Amino acid sequence: MRSSQSETATFIQSVSEQLEQFEWMKNREIARIIRDYSQLETEFNQEAAEAWRKVEHSFKNPILRRENTA
Repeated sequence: MRSSQSETATFIQSVSEQLEQFEWMKNREIARIIRDYSQLETEFNQEAAEAWRKVEHSFKNPILRRENTA
């Protein structure tokens, strides 16, 4: 009886340690994913802002078109 209780306690301790390790790894992975996503979004927004700066003058100074008069 004591042997089975000891084995059960050992098993429960092992499972508890594995769960803690899993939680730690999960949290670390989620943090990495969020960090990588944030970096990607920042780079995308910087590229979009640069593209806007390149064409912004076209909207501020529209090209005057000649009107066809017959």
